[in-house]
Amino acid sequence: MGTISLHLVKNMSTIYQRQNEPGMVGAQKAARCLYTKAKRIAGINYFGTLFFAVLFSVLATLIQDNKIDYWSFAVTIIVFLANFGFDYFINKTKALAAGLQQYFDLVVFDIPESRKYLTHGIPDISKRIEVIAKYKDKKVGKIEDWYDNYSGLSKYNQVLKCQEESIRWDAELRKKYIWLLSVFCVLEVLIVISFAIHGTGLVNGFAVAVWVLPILKVALTVIVNLVKDIGRLKDLENEKAQAEVIKQDETKLFESVCDLQHLIYEHRKQCCLIPDSFYNFFHKKDQARENKIREETLKEENQDESDDQSEN
Repeated sequence: MGTISLHLVKNMSTIYQRQNEPGMVGAQKAARCLYTKAKRIAGINYFGTLFFAVLFSVLATLIQDNKIDYWSFAVTIIVFLANFGFDYFINKTKALAAGLQQYFDLVVFDIPESRKYLTHGIPDISKRIEVIAKYKDKKVGKIEDWYDNYSGLSKYNQVLKCQEESIRWDAELRKKYIWLLSVFCVLEVLIVISFAIHGTGLVNGFAVAVWVLPILKVALTVIVNLVKDIGRLKDLENEKAQAEVIKQDETKLFESVCDLQHLIYEHRKQCCLIPDSFYNFFHKKDQARENKIREETLKEENQDESDDQSEN
């Protein structure tokens, strides 16, 4: 985005307006595309590992040939090592997406660029232009109105409510997803072990059982990351609670939302990726929750203003 365009964005009156400026929509679209790309890489890694595990489990069980067993050992090692390569590309793509989201938030929230600790993960302007241009024609669903309309609140109270909204969406999805993934992990391991038990001989059984390793590597990496995510989200909740206490003081609140924004970026950069299908399944219910929270928040704000006027 050029200097003039950025200046115009920041002079629009509210977050709800600024987020729908073309440059901001482009940044969010590019971030979503990058997250989708990272999820696709993670999907190839997960289902590729599962495919080879099932394939060699079946082959080693049905075909009594030592060559199958040896190939099973060899492919297990290859797949296991390949998992680390997939992790590298997933993290690299995710970090770029998180940087674009941080850029979007800082501009939309109108947080001064002088806060250098908030901008260190943002790609430079040439990289932003390149990535936004690359994905500008992609169909990614609704990007506009990313944050709900809290225009009736003061400037940094608007920021705080948008940050809280982002944290809630993320936390609720992760709490559900970790249980689903844990169940799948247990089932997959049990299936492989059952094939191993039905194998003929020690070598054959071990050739099947060894596939538990890459399956656990992929599944446990995600589960461990989800546990870390939930831990970081608790830190975000604590920071959010502190901000709520001082929300009447805009100067103190500004410092608090900056700290909160830094934690949000760090979480996005490191967080476990959740499939779009899982997000879409709960989207309608979660959006209804957010609409209710927004209505209650604005109602409370209006009531507080009425009480203040009455006292005066």
